[in-house]
Amino acid sequence: MPELTSRLGLALPQGESGRDAALTIAPEDIRLVAERLLCQDWFLEDICGLDVAEGLAVLYHFAHWSRPGRVVLRVMLPRDNPECPSIEGIYPGAGWHERETRDFFGINFTGAANTMPLLLDESIERPPLLKPEQARISTNQLWPHGEWVGPAKGHALAEELMSICGTGEPGGQTGGETS
Repeated sequence: MPELTSRLGLALPQGESGRDAALTIAPEDIRLVAERLLCQDWFLEDICGLDVAEGLAVLYHFAHWSRPGRVVLRVMLPRDNPECPSIEGIYPGAGWHERETRDFFGINFTGAANTMPLLLDESIERPPLLKPEQARISTNQLWPHGEWVGPAKGHALAEELMSICGTGEPGGQTGGETS
């Protein structure tokens, strides 16, 4: 979906990642952006965690039902209180991914219906995929390509999605088709 990448002003080397857009958003915006992606027929492929120098990251991978391309949403969380709103009310299958991410990285998904460990025993004290400090690398090394960073409100993707979904937000259309 190169048109989305072009409209967002993102620069990703073609053929390297299969992604069309990679956005870092604030935790409080994940539900808003996930709702808009669902309205445009994007489906959730997976959710996973990552332990980096700046904290813990939650990565959401979305693909489209009828077009090639992917969107990656990245949510950065502080290491001392890694909490992120759950999107299982939007994407019902997200609950399993969130529980797995909680098991391996200790990230709590607020509002999740089921917070029981999925794969690991509750008695495990330290999430097994947390890295020692010297093994963590910076997000600048991981994601050197151009991307937008900040709250979703006001960003072209969020504005576009709000407009297409007809939420009464900027754009003001009601339930239109995607282009």
